[in-house]
Amino acid sequence: MLEGASDTLEQVFREEYGRIVATLIRHSGSFDLAEEALHEAFLAAAASWERDGPPRNPGAWLTTVAQRKLLDAYRRDKTRAASTIPMLAAPASRYVRLAAAVARAS
Repeated sequence: MLEGASDTLEQVFREEYGRIVATLIRHSGSFDLAEEALHEAFLAAAASWERDGPPRNPGAWLTTVAQRKLLDAYRRDKTRAASTIPMLAAPASRYVRLAAAVARAS
């Protein structure tokens, strides 16, 4: 890692971590999700800043990337939940029809 990138990353961690986590908690409502998104943003920063150097406003960069990570996680969860509903609903509808048929036959 570039020396400047490493120093900047450490400095941003010390100075901005609490503020960024608080912002992410406001967006997500969850400390765990906020912290996970920020950790992913720090990993992205380590890779990006090594290659391109640190940005002019590293705290804002991390906040933006972490917010996008939260959004990605939300979309993944929403997609996963939507894809499981039809699989769960299909057998239930068969049981409802079967119960109705049994009730009519009785």
